[in-house]
Amino acid sequence: MIFKSFFGFKLEIGGLIIGWLGVILTGLLIPVCVVLMQVPYLISRKSGRTIDDNVTFSKVLIIILSAFISLLAFSCFIYSLLLRGISNRSHKKILPAVILLGTGLIGLGIGTLTSLSIDYSSDGILQVISGLLIYGYIFAIIYSLYVKIKDENKSKIIVAV
Repeated sequence: MIFKSFFGFKLEIGGLIIGWLGVILTGLLIPVCVVLMQVPYLISRKSGRTIDDNVTFSKVLIIILSAFISLLAFSCFIYSLLLRGISNRSHKKILPAVILLGTGLIGLGIGTLTSLSIDYSSDGILQVISGLLIYGYIFAIIYSLYVKIKDENKSKIIVAV
C-alpha cells in the first residue's frame, strides 16, 4: 500500500501539509487544555464552595489534562521532526511520525471495534469508519514518504560506494 501522491501532490507536499497541520493543531490545543485546568476553580467560585469540597473532581481533571498536555507536546515535537525530516531528506526523522501514526491507527481501530460493538446507530458507525479511513490514509501517506526517502538514501549510499 505505497502511495505515489497525496491528492495529486507530491508525497513531500502531503507530508509537509500533514506535519504543519499536526504542529498547528497540537500547538493550539495545549493552551485550551491549560485554560480547561481552571474549570474546577471556576466551578467552586461560582457555587460558593471551596475547592476542597471538589478535591477528587479537581485532581482527576487536572491529572487527565496534564497527561493530555504532555501527549500533545510530544506529538508536536514528533510532527516538527517530520517537517525537519522532509526538509533534510532524513528517513530517521520521519520514523517517529510513522510510529506515532501507526500506534494511533491501532488505537483508533480498537476504539472503532469497541464503538461498533456498543452503538449500532448508522450515524455513529459512519463517523467512526470515516475517521478510521482518513487516519489510515494519513498513515499510509507518511509511511509511503518514509519508504521513498529511505530508498533514496539507500541508493545514494550504494552509488557513493
